[in-house]
Amino acid sequence: MVHETELIWITNATFSLSRGETKIIFDPWGSETASYGSWYHYPPLSEDTKSLIFKEKYDAIFISHHHTDHFDHRTINLIMAQNQKTKVFFSDACSTILSHPIKVLKERFGADRVIIAVDSEPIKVGSFELRYFRSDFCDPQICGAVIGCLKPNFRTRSIDSFIVIDVEGTRIINFNDSLIRLIQPSIKEIIDDADVVMGLFGGAGPYPQSFPELREKRELGINLAQKFIDDLILISTTLKAKYIFPFSGQYVLGGKLTHLNRYRAMIPITEAHKKINDFFKGEKYSVDVNLGKKWFIPDQLSKSCISKQPLVEERYIEMSKNDLSSYLEKISNEKFPYEKFDYSRITRHRMIKLLRKSTERYNKAVTEAQVSDSHSILIEPQGKDYIWEIDSQASTPGMLRELNYKPSKGAYTLIKIDERLLFTTINRKIGFNGYTTAHWTNIHGGSHLEFYQSGYSSAALYFLNFFHV
Repeated sequence: MVHETELIWITNATFSLSRGETKIIFDPWGSETASYGSWYHYPPLSEDTKSLIFKEKYDAIFISHHHTDHFDHRTINLIMAQNQKTKVFFSDACSTILSHPIKVLKERFGADRVIIAVDSEPIKVGSFELRYFRSDFCDPQICGAVIGCLKPNFRTRSIDSFIVIDVEGTRIINFNDSLIRLIQPSIKEIIDDADVVMGLFGGAGPYPQSFPELREKRELGINLAQKFIDDLILISTTLKAKYIFPFSGQYVLGGKLTHLNRYRAMIPITEAHKKINDFFKGEKYSVDVNLGKKWFIPDQLSKSCISKQPLVEERYIEMSKNDLSSYLEKISNEKFPYEKFDYSRITRHRMIKLLRKSTERYNKAVTEAQVSDSHSILIEPQGKDYIWEIDSQASTPGMLRELNYKPSKGAYTLIKIDERLLFTTINRKIGFNGYTTAHWTNIHGGSHLEFYQSGYSSAALYFLNFFHV
């Protein structure tokens, strides 16, 4: 009897592996939305795919990093509450950012079920041996992000991770959202080869749709998406992988941002498969598997065992134009969390007070880091008659400026933001040390902001992550 490992792609970056009676799941996203309400599943979760997340009994959950389409705390709580044997693993690369929710999970389920994995140390789950590796150092100009996710310190600035999975002579590498271009030059120092490579096939950030001055240049988004496919091809060649599985990044924007979908850095996944297969001309294959369907990975893959048959006879992952149009119309009427609350009591005086306190924290962070860039950040609450200015030199406690203000000298970034979202993001109660999805990294990744730039400073923009009370 031939034993096989079963892979099921469930949604976005969520997939499961099983062998015998052992089942593990990666980055389960079962909530309706992510990125503070703007990201919706594409295609929408069906009852079958929901069952794959919530009704299967998983031995382990593996979380790659803190972004809310990968770390969905509601889904993790539900899975673990339903099965008292399920353990959840985090990479120590992301454990600092998630320190509070990890603490809460430990208090609820026990420290023996919530585990921080150390880089490269093997984790045994049934027939599977898994190892985490912290993966990248943030370069927003590569990934298309605007606000960097990472602290400019070589020890702490990696937040993402990739996972190496060995099972019965077959090696699978899940690169998640890692910036493969930064990993590829040194990957052979860590991993000698792989059989299956999995990775992002499109841009999951705000570029170019959150840049009104750039979004009509459709080639910018397409070119960025093509680079992600090129990266998968490059690292698959380096690692001599036999199968390439483009996945993740499979979502659409909803609510009042629905109209931005046509500008995103995405290409249809069928195009990704075609580009990969055309490049390798039958020597390697792109894994073309429908959501919720099984792909059986043979043991001890060899070059001679690559099937000449398509992995899926009939694909339906891409919705028809009519179905997609109906879906987008439906979710366009949904409200984001900050739109559901009454912020009528947000007076100008209160907002300015919060902005001043937030600037104090920003200035402290840039001073401690000795940022050398000279760059102004202009924050404009949409519909209001003022702009708030801070700068990467921490030279002022913040300045109130008139609408349409631009610095006379130096580079700047103007950020337009809904006043209610600004209030939610910077307003923290005294002593707050908890976890919130209303965070600068999360709202910029969710395309909730509009950017207008004259020059660029990754450091100045990164420290917005400290811009709150």
